[in-house]
Amino acid sequence: MARIFALFLLSFCSYFRSLSSRSQLNVGGETFEVRRKVLCDAVPESHLAELFSGRWESKILTDSSGLPFLDVNPECFGAIVDFLKARLKDRQHAEIPVVAE
Repeated sequence: MARIFALFLLSFCSYFRSLSSRSQLNVGGETFEVRRKVLCDAVPESHLAELFSGRWESKILTDSSGLPFLDVNPECFGAIVDFLKARLKDRQHAEIPVVAE
């Protein structure tokens, strides 16, 4: 289940290509500030990359302040961001995160 969740979240990216190098997201009510490169370049073929490709900007849910909103567990998303950062540093040895259920 955690692996499926991770793969789903890895799909949100190219939208950030048109934004500044640091972007904020509302993830399950918590604000994350993440470098665009982390979300978009670590796994360019991911669902995250497709969602934020620029083709879907008008369909992305936003919160009341206009931040992109992801209705997912913030703890899991944080683990995925950590994985993406590790993957940018070393594509061969980045371990897929495991989050307790």
